[in-house]
Amino acid sequence: MAGAKFQYDESGGTFFYFLLSFLAPVVIPCTYYFWPKDERAADSEKKGGRSCRCPQCVDKSRRLRVNQPWRRTKQNIVRVLLVLGWVAMAATAYKCHLLILRRVITVLAASLEFEKSHNLEIMLRPADDVEIPALIKMLPNFNEKNSERPLCYEYSIKARALLYAHMLRIPLSPGLDEDRCYIL
Repeated sequence: MAGAKFQYDESGGTFFYFLLSFLAPVVIPCTYYFWPKDERAADSEKKGGRSCRCPQCVDKSRRLRVNQPWRRTKQNIVRVLLVLGWVAMAATAYKCHLLILRRVITVLAASLEFEKSHNLEIMLRPADDVEIPALIKMLPNFNEKNSERPLCYEYSIKARALLYAHMLRIPLSPGLDEDRCYIL
């Protein structure tokens, strides 16, 4: 794609989200389809609950089992791999749970979806120049002096301030409340 601008996550902040979004759609269906079934139970259900124990039938079932010498080993390997997949998914979900919510909100607010040139539904009001700085002063520990791009842009600061105001339940003016509803 010509002229594409890629932005890489050098700190690894979104790696666990990516890993979880990859593992879950793979591990869950694989567990459903590949979890080894007990063949004896399946055979007894097919035959109505009982199996014949005459010498010829016992000999036939023994010969069928001998033709598949690695069957149990394969089943055990599949079980181990599926359990390891679930352990990896649980560990990744645990790591995602421990991520700093402040960083997640900052990354969300930096989305170009909230910039006027990329989204025509965004409205810039002259009152924003007065109301947003007043709102930022009301927010505790709001880091507006971040010089990292795109976190320092006006749309990002506004979106982040509105997200924090929503979580802290700070009353907003009608114009800012409309913007807050759009962001949420």
